[in-house]
Amino acid sequence: MTLRVVRADPAGNITLLVLDPVAPADRPGVARRLLAIPDLAAEQVGFILPPSQGGVLRLAMMGGEFCGNALRSAGAWFALQNNLRAETVFPVEVAGSNGLFQVTTDLAHGAAWAEMPLPEQIDENFPLSDRTFCPQAVVVRFPGIAHALLPGCRPDKLPPERVASQLCRVLQSAAVGVLYLDVPRRQLQPVVYVRATDTLVFENSCASGSAAVAAWLCRSRPDGLCTYDIRQPGGTISAQVRRQDGKITSLVVGGHIALEPVQTLSLS
Repeated sequence: MTLRVVRADPAGNITLLVLDPVAPADRPGVARRLLAIPDLAAEQVGFILPPSQGGVLRLAMMGGEFCGNALRSAGAWFALQNNLRAETVFPVEVAGSNGLFQVTTDLAHGAAWAEMPLPEQIDENFPLSDRTFCPQAVVVRFPGIAHALLPGCRPDKLPPERVASQLCRVLQSAAVGVLYLDVPRRQLQPVVYVRATDTLVFENSCASGSAAVAAWLCRSRPDGLCTYDIRQPGGTISAQVRRQDGKITSLVVGGHIALEPVQTLSLS
């Protein structure tokens, strides 16, 4: 199998975008093979598809999960293909999610922003089975992914495998994030498990994880716009939350992004 692939770098969360058609049933296997290529050092794989609901393109992730950084990457690739260097806004479809998501790109400044789905639920007292080193677990559920925020907790004290296993069992989500969060420093170490590919990755950044953190941090803020810069191993992701009548009405994440030229890979 020969595939054209774009390697994107959204704040260190290396994302491969596959440009050639791959059958849905084959995507997890193809993704595993791409993730196993050492030189690519990728953390996730998305597939670019023709649009069907009014977007400029359609993005399908390797395990059917929702990924904000892949959405930003897909938008940046579209802008590059169409020579859209200045700030531009356009709609993108995401497989497994309803509606269109607005992506804003500014390639002249190496930036891309993506509209996120709103949280379906925020549970501030999720009954984590092991609370010895982590007294609080906050679960933020989005369509396609659920995140467990662990304030003040470290992976050497509570391994992410334990949390991911419990989340998958209880929530039945396509993907789960385990977010080790230093609240005062706004610092985050995201770990993401994708069920279909059975991959657990210490990610350099996570856009949906950043959105989850921002949604939780602004829970007691007055109506209006809240902006948080979430520092992560690969860079900083900014998250903007708008609240009205005590509810979140919009959620946008963004920051630096870079794209490499298209490369052709042969998978045996």
